[in-house]
Amino acid sequence: MANRTREKSIGAVPDKRENGLGGRNGLLEEKMEAKRRYKNNMLINAVIGGRLDNVEKLWKRGADVNAVDEKGRSALKWARFTGNDEIADFLSARGAKENVD
Repeated sequence: MANRTREKSIGAVPDKRENGLGGRNGLLEEKMEAKRRYKNNMLINAVIGGRLDNVEKLWKRGADVNAVDEKGRSALKWARFTGNDEIADFLSARGAKENVD
């Protein structure tokens, strides 16, 4: 009888994957996504600030050359808008698009 009660109570614990919490994998994915967003925001800030050295470092560390800001403006669009031709060339050579969907 005790075993059945224990089985029921163990079975009653919901699987984290089933309730949308994602368990350890979900937390890892959220952390990776947060890091990606942070790198992309830093890339756009470096572009706006005209810091080619930082743009290069961030690109080497995995920042997306097609990153966009909160209004959908791409890093390449910012480079052209601020007149940073060297940064625009760097981003274009690595596949950056001015208008990202």
